[in-house]
Amino acid sequence: MKILLINNYGYARGGAETVYFNLAELLRSKGHEVKLFSKYVRSDENNLVDFRINESQFFFNRFYSIKSKIKIREALNSFKPDIVHINNIIGGITFSILPEIKKRKIPIVVSVHDFRMLCPAGIFVNGRKEICEECKVGRYYKCVLNKCNPEGFVKNLMIASESYLRDFLFPHKNYFDKYVFVSQFTQNKFLEFHPDLKTKSEVLYNFTTNFNDVINRGKYFLYFGRLDREKGVLSLINAFKSLNNLELKILGNGEYSDLISSMKYSNIKYLGYKKGKELQELIKNSQYVIIPSECYETLSMTAIESFSLSKPIIASKLGGLIELVNKEKNGFLFEPANQNSMKEVLIKANNISDELYFRLSKNAFNFAYENFNSERYYNKLISIYKSVLEN
Repeated sequence: MKILLINNYGYARGGAETVYFNLAELLRSKGHEVKLFSKYVRSDENNLVDFRINESQFFFNRFYSIKSKIKIREALNSFKPDIVHINNIIGGITFSILPEIKKRKIPIVVSVHDFRMLCPAGIFVNGRKEICEECKVGRYYKCVLNKCNPEGFVKNLMIASESYLRDFLFPHKNYFDKYVFVSQFTQNKFLEFHPDLKTKSEVLYNFTTNFNDVINRGKYFLYFGRLDREKGVLSLINAFKSLNNLELKILGNGEYSDLISSMKYSNIKYLGYKKGKELQELIKNSQYVIIPSECYETLSMTAIESFSLSKPIIASKLGGLIELVNKEKNGFLFEPANQNSMKEVLIKANNISDELYFRLSKNAFNFAYENFNSERYYNKLISIYKSVLEN
């Protein structure tokens, strides 16, 4: 089968990009011919992307990219894929490519990694840092009124306008043949807005190929991921400030990188962005991985990568995380954005016996191996591909 994978970013940036590259590698290992199509690439990683778009950045490109449309024609004409699998393209490649694919009667599968098709800001969080769903059913002007994006009025006006234009010019239901949701929570949230998508949707957890069943109870707690406002990392730091006997290590980058790197606390260490084996070793040698998100997580590659390395998780009780973390079976849950709840759980988790810790870790690994292994993912994805090709 010839498969064209599409994603805005053609380099390791976040969970969606991890899935993008891992999927390409998995499909190739099964004998499929795969090519990658991206807009944002880095010079040291250009070899990973087959079709890339060189385009200057200005306001109109976020709504409609003429160069993306031209480049997708070239890609479709030269590669002639049997199927196109889209990841994140809003605000970069844009939906302008969809008519070009559809006119050739090529099926389109979309993996839904975030909520950008429902919420202009993509995270269901308003300017007051509250969970907010006021933009549902196309009321995108609420994004401007609620100051949902922290970059200000112009940015909010732009992403709200983009959402209106996208729905008007390229209604996604007219183009996507199958929606692949990364969690049951994400699917349910979309069905609240678009109940007619039920027959066109599937739930498929993301996968990993890195499994390790050796249990090691380290001394420190670990946060790794984006350092952005919705991830709750500042609340996490504030909790640890008053828990001097507990050590926290923070990995990642984002809007709070400079702020966090300037903080000086004896029990909190910021180590910057890590990946590959270095990241895996830091996970293995930790005691717990913490996911303090203050937004709806669709699933969390952090959780997948941690569980697969036999590491229990401490997470906020929100979004897709509730599907993964079973209280005191493979981790602990606390009330989101609630420092008292977080501190109580941190202290409790730190004080459990080694016997209970071993059981949590073993359950974490078993859950990951059952739900996040590549063979399970591949078999279900191929059945999805075959179903849209037949139809």
